[in-house]
Amino acid sequence: LTDEEKNSITFTVTGSGLRDRSTGSSVQSLTKTYAEFDEGRWVLNQIDGIVSGGTYTVTETNNNFESYVRETTIKADEGTPSVFAQGDGSTDPSASITLEGTNGTVTVTNTYLRLVDLDIVKVDANGMTTPLKGAKFELRKVVPDNPILNYYSADATLPTTSGEEHKTGADGKAAFEGLTAGYYEVREAEMPPGYVRTGTGVFYIRVANGEITHVERTVTEDDDGVSHVIWLPGSDDAKFEFTAANGNNPATAKVGNEPGATLPNTGGSGTAKIYLLGILLIALAAAGIAISRGVEKQVL
Repeated sequence: LTDEEKNSITFTVTGSGLRDRSTGSSVQSLTKTYAEFDEGRWVLNQIDGIVSGGTYTVTETNNNFESYVRETTIKADEGTPSVFAQGDGSTDPSASITLEGTNGTVTVTNTYLRLVDLDIVKVDANGMTTPLKGAKFELRKVVPDNPILNYYSADATLPTTSGEEHKTGADGKAAFEGLTAGYYEVREAEMPPGYVRTGTGVFYIRVANGEITHVERTVTEDDDGVSHVIWLPGSDDAKFEFTAANGNNPATAKVGNEPGATLPNTGGSGTAKIYLLGILLIALAAAGIAISRGVEKQVL
């Protein structure tokens, strides 16, 4: 890294009883840029107010390296180290790490990882070639090891496709850009007009080492009744085709929908209208029979 890049990486240590070793004054936190480290290390001890059994938070701030993934390892000679990290603990360089023990080392490794893109192409399932406009997709990052499906944020990430409500355009495409490492759920929130959802309308992807792969999420239970999440390679079918990224071309998921009208939900307003129409038809039929019988009586 250049000196300028090293200066953009800042580490801050917070905790009670810290002191500025140059003045001996009490401070709430101690901060250094990576450029100020001694051969890549910053050692703090009693002079800095670090005491046995104390709890301290190490925060890395690195706003200029979105393409880097942070990996953190903690070694404590005594005590129990614990990690509290925002997000999944590996992709957010501003997350905090708390170490509790007598002597310990926090090692932060920043590995360059190219951010990757995913294009979703909505097509007619008959032939899988005709693009469909007006489909809406949502993407959420999944907590990978939680047997109960959970997300790091309940808010969905919308594709970067321009147009009304971020729906697929005339080319049938919706683009998700700048995905970092992790597992994602892609959900079809709205179908194109005149089409129905194929299957569950949900698929999963894994972003790792600058690549996107299609995966399937399976939950199993061991002999002790403990549930575990297993991620297996996904497979294509007649209405879903996944193509891995190639060079500068993003990964592509082609999703097919079949023509049709969506049935109303049970108990919804659509169902009520159907019931009302049925009652009306029955009443008209009954009235017709009564009129017919009346005519017959007059003829007799």
